[in-house]
Amino acid sequence: MLNAVFINPPDVFSRVFPFGFSQVISIAKSCGLNVILIDLNNQKNTQMLMEETTARIVSIQPQIVGFTGFSIHFKFIKELSNLLKNRCPSTLLIGGGYWCRWSPEFALRSTKCDIIINGEGEYPFRELCKQFPSYYNIKGISYKRNDTIINNGQALPVCIEDFENLPRPEYDLFNFQEQYIWQENRDTCCTLQTARGCIGKCIFCTGASQSFRQYSSKRIIDEMKFLKKKYGINRIRFKEALTIIDNRKSRQLLNHLIAESLEIKFEPICRIDSINEEIILLLKNAGCYSIQFGVESADDNLLNQIMHKNITVKQIRNAINLCNKHGILPAGSFLLGLPGETVKSLLKTTLFAVTTKISATGVTFPVPFPGTELYDYTKKKLDYTDEEMLTGDELLGYDVFAGDSTKKVEFLKKFNFCDVPIRVLILFHRIISLVLTFNFYVLHNGYILISLKVLRKLLFKWKRN
Repeated sequence: MLNAVFINPPDVFSRVFPFGFSQVISIAKSCGLNVILIDLNNQKNTQMLMEETTARIVSIQPQIVGFTGFSIHFKFIKELSNLLKNRCPSTLLIGGGYWCRWSPEFALRSTKCDIIINGEGEYPFRELCKQFPSYYNIKGISYKRNDTIINNGQALPVCIEDFENLPRPEYDLFNFQEQYIWQENRDTCCTLQTARGCIGKCIFCTGASQSFRQYSSKRIIDEMKFLKKKYGINRIRFKEALTIIDNRKSRQLLNHLIAESLEIKFEPICRIDSINEEIILLLKNAGCYSIQFGVESADDNLLNQIMHKNITVKQIRNAINLCNKHGILPAGSFLLGLPGETVKSLLKTTLFAVTTKISATGVTFPVPFPGTELYDYTKKKLDYTDEEMLTGDELLGYDVFAGDSTKKVEFLKKFNFCDVPIRVLILFHRIISLVLTFNFYVLHNGYILISLKVLRKLLFKWKRN
């Protein structure tokens, strides 16, 4: 029996369960492999962790090691693959996930991985398990052969019909109870995948190039029932960039949720232009308590000419008003400092936050993640190589945004996309974050803070002057 080790890289902030990675592991098990998972989630990447992980894998002497991750995990995967190839030279190292799918050739040149999955991993990995140790003819992979990189084309995305046949994620293998469930306001919460891909083309998003496919309502509801029965889940955060859009499948899902009366609250991510009164009423009756929106800015030019979001500020306000009207808490992500940002556009976003009843899922600066239009723009503007773009600490977005002002300044010195001075950009970041935090307490507790009233008066006076 083949031994296969799968590594979920360290991420000290994540409670999001890696559904796609877990389903690849389930496929490996169904093909007869002896699967060993090393889940480093909620751990900090240290030299000691690297050495302990390497020693554990060497003691197993697996035939296959699989890596997943995002671009922020690039340095970890690069170093670990180097250590493993030196100590287990015959082990096949396979990379998959966002960190490498944007450029398999770069991933193969920069790490000691032998194979890179070009896209979603279910189909290629099933074939790899069947044909091992031969893999040269498998569609959807890139690999090294005598110092030459061979690309066998893009992996076929998992088709809608096959979603129903994908195995259930390996929750217990990942220590789901301890790592991926949290308590919030007496609710037992987790994340759930209901779709893949995105219909949007935002310049900063890694999902912009993927085809959008929704799971069937039966698959989603069966999973929700399972999570409630086994783990006591009564609140779910859907993890996709889009959970609900104004189409037949979304309406079917909401109607089925209403009919099932699961008594599970949920929080979807929705496109602004999908929201209307009919959808809001369906969401409310189905158990939706909050909606996450990609607001990003309150400047129409930035939203459409720069970000390619194809929405207007008027549509954003309408969606938020409908949420508040029907008792659903609206929350939005805000992105400050994209190319074309000005003090005037920042003022518009600040006034929008002050005058609109919305809280925030995050107020951040744009990070040029690989595979995005913003990454290509930044690379060309700075005349950097991919290696220079990826190996600096500046791309570790979570560390930057969780850190102090010094880290933010260092990040913006390298990646300042607009003409607004760095200190001014950080000042607006603080003001908007403060306003949206106040809004959160207003929306959740039903009272108006005196300081919020004062702040609004000051900002309106500032606008008039």
